[in-house]
Amino acid sequence: MLLGTCYYPEQRNPGLWRGDMEMMAEAGLNCVRVGEFAWKCFEPEEGKFNFSWMLDFASQAGEYGIDLLMCTPLRSVPAWLFARNPDMAIETDDGIKLEFGSRYLYCINHPVLLEKGGILAEKMSEAFSGIPNVTGWHLGNEHGDEKDCHCPVCRDAFRKWCREKYGNIAALNQAWGLIFWGLEFSGFDQIPTPRQTGTFHAPAHLLAWREFRSDSTINAVKMQALAVRKFAKPDQFITTNFAGNTRTDYFKLAGELDVCGVNFYPRYNHPFASWPLARIRAYRPGNFQVHELRNGPHMLPGAEGNTPAPGQVENLALHCVGEGADGVFFFRWNACPYGCEQSHGSIIGYDDQPTRLYGEVKTLFNRLKNLAPLLEDTEVVSSCGVFADFPTHWITGGGVPWNGPDRLAERVFIRNYESLKSFSVNVDAIGRESDFSRYKLIVIPLLTGIGDALAKKLVAYVENGGKLVWHPLCGNKDVETQIYPERIHPVLHKLFGLDLREFGAAGKDEEISFKWSGNSYSGELFYDLPVILGNGKMEGSFISGPYPAKPAVIKINYGKGTAYYLSTFPLENFYQDFYGQILDELKIVPVIPGLPEEIEVNTRAKADGTSLVFLQNMTDETVGANLAGEFVDCYQGCRVGPGKISFAPFESKILQKRAES
Repeated sequence: MLLGTCYYPEQRNPGLWRGDMEMMAEAGLNCVRVGEFAWKCFEPEEGKFNFSWMLDFASQAGEYGIDLLMCTPLRSVPAWLFARNPDMAIETDDGIKLEFGSRYLYCINHPVLLEKGGILAEKMSEAFSGIPNVTGWHLGNEHGDEKDCHCPVCRDAFRKWCREKYGNIAALNQAWGLIFWGLEFSGFDQIPTPRQTGTFHAPAHLLAWREFRSDSTINAVKMQALAVRKFAKPDQFITTNFAGNTRTDYFKLAGELDVCGVNFYPRYNHPFASWPLARIRAYRPGNFQVHELRNGPHMLPGAEGNTPAPGQVENLALHCVGEGADGVFFFRWNACPYGCEQSHGSIIGYDDQPTRLYGEVKTLFNRLKNLAPLLEDTEVVSSCGVFADFPTHWITGGGVPWNGPDRLAERVFIRNYESLKSFSVNVDAIGRESDFSRYKLIVIPLLTGIGDALAKKLVAYVENGGKLVWHPLCGNKDVETQIYPERIHPVLHKLFGLDLREFGAAGKDEEISFKWSGNSYSGELFYDLPVILGNGKMEGSFISGPYPAKPAVIKINYGKGTAYYLSTFPLENFYQDFYGQILDELKIVPVIPGLPEEIEVNTRAKADGTSLVFLQNMTDETVGANLAGEFVDCYQGCRVGPGKISFAPFESKILQKRAES
């Protein structure tokens, strides 16, 4: 297991390296992530490379048993390269050319950037791959986090992308529905990037642009990976950190990597989110690394959720490990007195002395080092999957009012995920290419842009015994954003057996209420008014609005499985009751039942059924619990239970559970 921090030897006096390494080794660190902004130091002048300083640092780190996760620095170009190629600056949708003076300011499609970045990555691979303590390669930093570029290079590349996808302009005009408003093109050379315009660009034009931007980022990462792999050793993994935005299809980008990584900066005044970590598990099934994890408070007056309580940084790191992290890197090691992030929290202070968090990190990492043999070959295994989908983000978002509320997809994804997670069971995020057969329950909070293959895959899942929960607006558009005649893909129309032609929308002050299982609940935003045509059974009905008694919850038995159609977007209290019933039916139960809601539960299991159960008090108060049996707390090195146990504020226990016979 990699236990580390983000470190910048080029920003430190070399005379301080050894002292830093001594403190790191004492605190149990075994790896540092280095190099992501060091292009100028590696290549001070064009074609003149200097790797000696990093080789010296690697040698010193090795003396202390510290490995390097080596970053290729594509994401911040040196001034000499920008001065010779000022046209590589991003051109925003309103025509502004970004000026040098920041990271992420250049066009990711610019041929000089890709060429020079590839040369540097290959040279670095040649220089460092033979170093014994270079454990892996980290490609760039936060890919896709820059503004969209509309420069001539991107415009021409977008036109080429469109030509390759559609073949001829007539096919593009039809796919994009450009006869609406009379916007048809006569040739590919007329297609603009979607800059600011009078009202809104066509939905399919915007979707194509998002797909192109995503493909551009993936191509840049792929070129870096190819360069590194020329000299990288077979046991050196390749990774990068996903920033958590929705601009790049990380499911596709993960195909260029050996291990996925993520940055995680949650607020300290709120229970730590699990959804971003579930998503990173989904992109490439298996465990992942957290390449930037927040630690100390930022020196920012008024910053909300900024200051960790004692034990909360340890709690945060263990939250990540429980969700499947096999590597944790705190950002950052030392406080930096200059630069844009000079106020950022750190493990040692501006005076190069340990902050109060150093002791906490020391306890954490030394305990995890002892725990590592038990964590080996464990992973998060879930029976429930909640759909997360980038095309759905692109089609339903983007700030276009005709698409509905911005960030609607993320809102309903998280609501369903957190509702299931509250039952103290593992829950995965899943995507279009995921193996549906792994799950007893799949929830589709919002999914659009559906073609034949995905529709058939979903139907086959139910037919073969799966349980599917569906929501309104799902499956209503094809892969070019055109709405299906029945407002749902024909294959899914056969599954649900519903007439969905009638519907309504609700503003924030307009009530949508319905009954299910004898109780009343509320929905929001939108509602279908379905007519049951097939064998569906109405289990709940609307009780307010202009169409009371219309089906609000419909159960459809199909093949060996069951599908539920929810006709609105329910609020949280409905999901607590609804998912509670479904989990009972499926016999999906907590691995340790009866724990209070303040205790978060995550489980990592081996193939033989043995598991490590992470129990974490996510509050600043002491919490009591009851255990039915006796367990070994292998994190704190003691036995707990049976009977009453106590969790101090933000305390974590990791219980070893043997396979049930």
